[in-house]
Amino acid sequence: MATIDLSVQQNVSVGLFIYVIITYLPVMLITILGNFIVILSVYRKREKTPNSIFISSLAIFDFLTGLIGVPLCMVAFLLRRQFHYMENCAIWYYVPITIFISISVLNLIVITIDRFLAIKYPLRYHVWISTERAFRVCICVDLFGFFFAGSSFAIGAVASLFVPPPNVTYEYDCGSSAIYEMYGAPVSYYVMGPVVGLSILFLFILYAYIFSIASKKAKENATRHGKKVKKREMKVTKTAAIVLLAYTLCTAPSALKIIIKRLIDNGSTWLVWYLWFADFLIIANSMMNPLIYAGRSKVMRKEFKETFDFIICKVSSRSEVKAKYDAEASCSRKSPKIHSVTTSSANLATCLTSTSSASTGESFSADFREN
Repeated sequence: MATIDLSVQQNVSVGLFIYVIITYLPVMLITILGNFIVILSVYRKREKTPNSIFISSLAIFDFLTGLIGVPLCMVAFLLRRQFHYMENCAIWYYVPITIFISISVLNLIVITIDRFLAIKYPLRYHVWISTERAFRVCICVDLFGFFFAGSSFAIGAVASLFVPPPNVTYEYDCGSSAIYEMYGAPVSYYVMGPVVGLSILFLFILYAYIFSIASKKAKENATRHGKKVKKREMKVTKTAAIVLLAYTLCTAPSALKIIIKRLIDNGSTWLVWYLWFADFLIIANSMMNPLIYAGRSKVMRKEFKETFDFIICKVSSRSEVKAKYDAEASCSRKSPKIHSVTTSSANLATCLTSTSSASTGESFSADFREN
């Protein structure tokens, strides 16, 4: 292992700062804006479907990834102060993004099962999966994901309260936790990692089965037998499969870290860049889903446009009202006499109008009584 000069590490490298800002700041902004539009598009729908509820749940935690997780990761990366890649560096800054990404995986599993039921049992699907039931499923899955993903950090935090800190001296201290490495990291490596890997394998097998069912029903429909699969359901299923494929491609480099480390020399520059690139991909996955939705569906593109116009209209109307109010306030401060004369003139006109209206009403009622 290469020796790190501690005197060089006191300040953040300019190259690292530029890299973090250039790569992660656009990801954060696109993730926040894109997923916010997805959430608002689902919210503005009059008729919400179970699939739209599941998609909005996925978008909520991708939105939280951009809003909370990515900024904390940027701070954790800057705490390394150089491009030297170290495991479990500033580990507590990764708590939110680890939880949010794990919940996103569980939402992908729910979306896959929803597509399986919609294709396999098209007539019973609407009986089994209602909007209220989909909402309750999302709440249960999100709570389970919160406790499952936070278990390794919770174990490390509880252990730090009861176990005395070990006498460990780091060659380069960047916020590492010896207690977490002893008690929390094994849970993450040997429990959460294999579970997430097996779940992705399960999802691919299930999608292969879904497409085999769809192709079989298409052949049966061609011979006028069996039940027809709706084109909309099939398109939604293909979109969900693309989302899963994008997630797998973004997480595969992180899953292969252990193998790559054994194949490449530890002091190699290529290994350092590969590890940084793997972290970037798994974080950037949160901004992929809105782009996939917009690219796959004309309806979603139209909803994106309408929602974006709605946001722009709201922001511009508020700014116009505020500018008008500020202009009126400044005019009243500059010319109070003119303002008072204008107000009195307006009041006089109002009184004359009301008086004429009253006299007109009295004459009308008098004419009505005479008749």
